Amino acid sequence: MKTLMIVVVIGLLLQAVSEQKTIVQADDVKQAQEQEDRNQTGDKPDTFEKESVKMVLTEYERAFLAVVHDTNDTLKLNNYTTKQELVEYFQQLMSVELATSLVDAYFTEKKGGLFVVATEPPTFLEEGQPFTVTTNGDGSATVTQEHNNDFMGHVQVEFTLAKQEDRWMIIDVQHNYFDD
Repeated sequence: MKTLMIVVVIGLLLQAVSEQKTIVQADDVKQAQEQEDRNQTGDKPDTFEKESVKMVLTEYERAFLAVVHDTNDTLKLNNYTTKQELVEYFQQLMSVELATSLVDAYFTEKKGGLFVVATEPPTFLEEGQPFTVTTNGDGSATVTQEHNNDFMGHVQVEFTLAKQEDRWMIIDVQHNYFDD
């Protein structure tokens, strides 16, 4: 049963990697954010453009999949040995709370290293599917997108992003499941 679960998880992760159409490097995200900052006007200091949102969320997906993809045949990570190292890596893109939650959910420390937990992957923004961006009163923004597939069912995903240290960061991801 364990082997089957590992095979399913690896299959899902490899499928997600193969379906990924856009790879955005961290420098590209920073450049887009700097351009966005230059384009903003005085009364809208923290507004989002859809492309900026897509870049931040695409980088989140790319970073997660790069870590998961860089494992050996026992799902041991090749470049990280502790959860703390991985949290620090993900903090480039997200709040420390979200990074800690992500690492705790998808990785485990065992004797001999850090391993991927055999479970469903996190939810990412689906390229090519419609989404909305809502600017919140506190300067953050919520990106909302519906997903409907056999694996997760019908769910609305909400990514909350906020500006921290002059960079847009993901601070929360929520799932609202529909009863179909």
